[in-house]
Amino acid sequence: MNMPTPEEVEGIVKLFPGAETFTKIWSIKFMVDQFNSKSEMMSELNVASVDGKLSITVARNVAKTIQLFCVRSEQLLSTDGEASQVIGPPSAGQQRNVAVVNTLFHLHQAVSKVIFDCVDIFPGEALRSIQDSLEAIVVLMSLSIAPLISSVSDALEAIILTIHQEDFSSSSLSENESEASCSLYMRELQGFIARCQADYFSVFHCKDFIMESILSVACSCVELLIRHASLVRPLGEGGKMKLAADFAQMEMAISPFCKRVSDLGKAYRMLRSFRPLLFQTVNTFLRVLLWGR
Repeated sequence: MNMPTPEEVEGIVKLFPGAETFTKIWSIKFMVDQFNSKSEMMSELNVASVDGKLSITVARNVAKTIQLFCVRSEQLLSTDGEASQVIGPPSAGQQRNVAVVNTLFHLHQAVSKVIFDCVDIFPGEALRSIQDSLEAIVVLMSLSIAPLISSVSDALEAIILTIHQEDFSSSSLSENESEASCSLYMRELQGFIARCQADYFSVFHCKDFIMESILSVACSCVELLIRHASLVRPLGEGGKMKLAADFAQMEMAISPFCKRVSDLGKAYRMLRSFRPLLFQTVNTFLRVLLWGR
């Protein structure tokens, strides 16, 4: 993403009152207020709509303003270890990244509203200029949350790997247990996911964007659990019941990372299908293979 040229900045200044101050002293709130009010931008766009060439020029200036906003926002991002920690409460760097993402989201919403209002009066080239700049906002939002999501994914994997420290060899439940309870690793996994949602993800205003971003993490988490559960040895009858309880709990544990657990698609179907397989015999599997199912 390149910085606008001096000539382009001059056009931005003419289009947006106060933008000159913005180019000298960075202020997220000031710039968002400019876009949220939209009065000056709408005025310029409406005036320019009478001429195709003029509307394209004005639209390019709007796009350059958004580009400048993205460049300055990127400079504010925290990308070091502080931005990716998931051990304690959100760090100062993570809070700053949240503020940047929320600001970019509201900017995206405001400009999208302007495009919607002008869709019938502006030529396609003018609208595409602004739409391309909106795509840059989404890319920057993804870049902003990437360190956090990567750390969450790594932590989930580390927790699931501790499944091999559990004892699944018992032939039956203990006398004090009427039904199998979930394992320690599953309780830890459930607590970590709930804490991530409450501490790190709930503070973002762009709920749909966050859900879409962490959906792949949720799918990978389920698939990883299935893979390692398949490797558990030795596995007794009591261990099978305990593992089945873990899988039932997993459906609830992963729910904060998706709107509906069924949104996980293939991973969800695999999760639901694995439990019955725990109690099937070798002969049953052979018959299924012979039938081609």
